[in-house]
Amino acid sequence: DNAGNDGWVYGRDLSALGLPSILTLDNPFGDEELPELLNFNLEASFHPVSLRPSILFDFIAQDIGTGYKNAYIRISDSNALNNDRWIDFDANPLESGVQFLLDLTSEYTPGRFTIDYFNLYDMAGNEKSFSAIELEASGYDSQLNVFFKPQNASNDFVITATDSDDWLIGSQENDSFDAGSGDDVIFSLGSSNLIKAGGGSDSISLIADSVWSA
Repeated sequence: DNAGNDGWVYGRDLSALGLPSILTLDNPFGDEELPELLNFNLEASFHPVSLRPSILFDFIAQDIGTGYKNAYIRISDSNALNNDRWIDFDANPLESGVQFLLDLTSEYTPGRFTIDYFNLYDMAGNEKSFSAIELEASGYDSQLNVFFKPQNASNDFVITATDSDDWLIGSQENDSFDAGSGDDVIFSLGSSNLIKAGGGSDSISLIADSVWSA
């Protein structure tokens, strides 16, 4: 008051006086719906501009409230070297949703790459998070094996994969591939390549006018 007296009135005090102590706010424009992940796919390929092997994230997201905004992803190689990226909404997405390419530059180690987490955001700031385990539980791959020729490798270096389903990306030099078993995808770029496909059902893409034997 004007004399400087002060005090607090709590909810129980209002209730004791028969006064309302709860306020219900109805916001018709509120958005409590989390964005949804409708599809998520991982592939590897050769990037014709950067001339590096690349990993393609292909996903479809939707939000029935304020709308999908963007995503955040972390991917790590077998030596725990990670890369964090924001994937902003593309007003002109490629064929199957929102796509993003990560070039595997020289610091990355060939082998297994893992999605540590993948987060979706809508315009209201709602977040839907997926760990690697949660992606797998939703029916999506969280890992892929990508093998390629490191920089400064010797001429007799063999791009060697595992007996799982792998991606083998050649260089613009003469390469040798040993894909092992499994259903593998092989990109042959050089002018004279030796490809040992092994067992399984393999796909071989000839990016250049390659001469190869299997």
